[in-house]
Amino acid sequence: MSRPLFGREYRLTVVDQDGLGHFWEGLRSTFQIKLDGRKTPTARLEIYNLNGTSRELVKASGDRVLVEACYDGVLSTVFTGEIARVTVEVRGADVVTVLEAGDGEREARDSRISLSLGVGSTS
Repeated sequence: MSRPLFGREYRLTVVDQDGLGHFWEGLRSTFQIKLDGRKTPTARLEIYNLNGTSRELVKASGDRVLVEACYDGVLSTVFTGEIARVTVEVRGADVVTVLEAGDGEREARDSRISLSLGVGSTS
């Protein structure tokens, strides 16, 4: 399990497009998850000081990301979605990997609508 902070635990999992998954626990990280009834949920995750191999594993947009968290108990999913963008920032002595993801963005982007209108229809 991850290192608890006030009883908090979390796990970050990334699954590539071939179905291979990698997870991290106990790393310093922050995450913001926005839920808006009109839009798909989005997340911004900042992971501090991943090694080079781990950074390579999370660099592909389109991979799935899963964030699980809890307080003194069983981890529950708080976000799952597709990685839209990955950037790496240097902040003093820290190397911060920033993941931006959205839930259902690929489906919304790749969806097609087929609409037929009868004779005399108006828009």
